[in-house]
Amino acid sequence: MPPGWGRSGRSLYYTAGLPPDDPQRESDAARALYPVTGTYRVNIETGGTEKIALGDFACVSPDEEYVLVYPAPKLDGEGKWVKGGAKVLLETKKVTYLPDDVRYPRISPSGKLAACLSRKGGVRCFQTADCKPYGRRVPKTGFNIEEWFTDLRWIVVEQEGSN
Repeated sequence: MPPGWGRSGRSLYYTAGLPPDDPQRESDAARALYPVTGTYRVNIETGGTEKIALGDFACVSPDEEYVLVYPAPKLDGEGKWVKGGAKVLLETKKVTYLPDDVRYPRISPSGKLAACLSRKGGVRCFQTADCKPYGRRVPKTGFNIEEWFTDLRWIVVEQEGSN
């Protein structure tokens, strides 16, 4: 996963392996991931680095209030840690699990929606406020995961009278 800049230009978000002395490295949650990684944020002005969550950085919201992490450890319906996705609030580190259908989410310019590859095939959107599905799954064939990261572009259509 490529790193991502926050819109403010002051923070860079990225994925790295957990160091051997990280207390979460041997946790049940971390065991759901292989390799065991974390999402980090570096403050460009100070050089300070902070771990945000377990799992791979996927994208950061335009207002830099949250990040989406995939894959990330997620509790299933039986209380077991599995590979899934998560939304992590940057200020509080509160985690909201993403729907099971989500893979490799990308946040829209407004921050209100995210598009993702669906486990069932095609592209699916969900609302970032409550992580509920939005619209229908769109069939998409003939592309690979690298193209998802290099070729995906959001098109913003302004409606008359909207801000």
